[in-house]
Amino acid sequence: MVEALTNEQLRILSLQRYRILDTSPDKQFDRITTLASELLDAPIALVSLVDEHRQWFKSKVGLDASETPREHAFCAHAILDDSVLQITDAALDPRFANNPLVTSYPNIRFYAGAPLITDDGHRLGTLCVIDQKPRTLNKQQLDTLRGLSQLVVDALELHLNRLEHSEMRTELRHHRQDLAQFERLTSHDLHGPLRQMRTATAMVRDDIEGMGLTPSPELLEDLEILEQASDQMRALADALVSLSELSHRPLRTHTVPLSAALRDLTASMPDTGAQFTIGALPSVTADETLLLRCYRQLIENACQFQPDDQPLSISFTAEPAEGGWILGVQDNGRGISPHLAERAFYPFVTFQPGTSGVGIGLTVCAKIIQRHGGRSWIEPAAPTGTHVRFFLPSTLTEPAPPAG
Repeated sequence: MVEALTNEQLRILSLQRYRILDTSPDKQFDRITTLASELLDAPIALVSLVDEHRQWFKSKVGLDASETPREHAFCAHAILDDSVLQITDAALDPRFANNPLVTSYPNIRFYAGAPLITDDGHRLGTLCVIDQKPRTLNKQQLDTLRGLSQLVVDALELHLNRLEHSEMRTELRHHRQDLAQFERLTSHDLHGPLRQMRTATAMVRDDIEGMGLTPSPELLEDLEILEQASDQMRALADALVSLSELSHRPLRTHTVPLSAALRDLTASMPDTGAQFTIGALPSVTADETLLLRCYRQLIENACQFQPDDQPLSISFTAEPAEGGWILGVQDNGRGISPHLAERAFYPFVTFQPGTSGVGIGLTVCAKIIQRHGGRSWIEPAAPTGTHVRFFLPSTLTEPAPPAG
């Protein structure tokens, strides 16, 4: 049968949970002890934490020692109750009269300690003030000491929150690194078998032709299915790596004059017969390479859904918005139905049969805009077509990517 933990054991576990013992000095705690010393006119003020064998000082004013044995600690008595322990003259108190801290340095006569009480009711130590002469704190001074002790507890909670936040960031960074490595290895491991599959189907075709045989329609269909499947799998593997690299690539931002950048982009693309309208567009703060990759992808998407009865026209839109710009690419193509548009930015989603690709283009665009601190959405264009729009903030808010 497992024995229940004692209150003292639970208190020690609570203290250990904060991971505060033997840590470096902290200005937040030092400000509290300094304030306690000044407000209560005490030459010594301490944030004292009591573990199994000692009292350790997280912060101290007017004392050189960093810790003392628990059996000598006034604070070991103060944590036995929720109220402030006040000793007006330790030399006259039978509990402390022979204490080395009274009979020698620091020659304690007066002591007042307010316990540091956590939300779960454990008393971890005290905020205490000490003097070498007998004295008494009045009610207002005792209230001040209690209030400052609560500030120490708040500082302990903040210390723990910072630790946990830092650990979460580190763990997230490791997860991202592991995921990126997994994606790279997965893609690399897939490419070998896929190349072998493509080579094997080509060898079968060559062998059939070399032997002068006439393949059956069923065999030709099977070979074509294998070739298409291997090409599709390779495209999926490449898309996986592309998304991974996009998530980890640091942004390299500067001012991008959109009109000039889009004129250069459209001039460099293969002739698709599309008619481009590039008006007076703003200059924006962005990673130009990534932003133009987004625009290129949106142009290529529009070219896949050209209208049946008229030339494809693509226009680039911009309108000011609070905190940035709403930019867009509008076409007169076949468009996307509203209920499908909500899923358009999901990875590996395609909407119309007979189109090339693996359904990653809009996902890449959304990720690029997200990296810039914006968001993307799709609206219908009048009278036909699609208007892909995205908000690009004037000031980038993305945190620095994790190291490694």
